Amino acid sequence: MTVAEKIYGGFELNFAAANLARASLRGADLSYANAEGVDLREADLRLATLIETQLSHADLRKADLGGANFTNADLQFARLNGSNMQGVILKGAVLNGADLSEVENLDIDALRSAIGDGETRLPAQFASCHIWNL
Repeated sequence: MTVAEKIYGGFELNFAAANLARASLRGADLSYANAEGVDLREADLRLATLIETQLSHADLRKADLGGANFTNADLQFARLNGSNMQGVILKGAVLNGADLSEVENLDIDALRSAIGDGETRLPAQFASCHIWNL
């Protein structure tokens, strides 16, 4: 049984500050979970559902986030640099202070549907964009 199968379902989960580096969470439903400060470096989160998940200060460096749904998730001060973000959904996600430098395959429209601030570090190709009208 994979980790994803064990935690699938979106019921109340608390894995704040857990070490899940390189975990296989593909397709997992982590909605409404508390994952503040979790270590998800190089984890497989493809097609995962993280609606309204608390991920502030999470380490998602080099994670595969392809197709993941982060609707209304709290990603404040999260480290996402080096992650694959192809097809990711960021509608209403809070990215204040998050590091998105060097992310791969991020779509400008996905980014525009998120909430960011002047401390959000964007990929170089978006550096001159005024995405959030600051």
